[in-house]
Amino acid sequence: MSDPPDAEVLALAALRHPDLPVAEVDGPAGEVTLLSDHRHDLVVQHFEGVVARLTGNLLGRCDEFNRRLNASRPNCENSSVGSPPACCRS
Repeated sequence: MSDPPDAEVLALAALRHPDLPVAEVDGPAGEVTLLSDHRHDLVVQHFEGVVARLTGNLLGRCDEFNRRLNASRPNCENSSVGSPPACCRS
């Protein structure tokens, strides 16, 4: 399950269909598999969160970076994000 809405849908399905088979873990190996899968999900969620924060931080600083870059090159035209200054174009 990835989030509370998925959990709710599964719970409602289980209530509506009591004859659904019960998932069972096959001994210690099955428990290790479940724990490993859960750990993998946690690592993926953490990694995605880190990437999202870094992306947000970098994008938030692009304007400031371009302003400082242009200020350090007095002969450059002002440029917008994603567009290099005129003096840097080939």
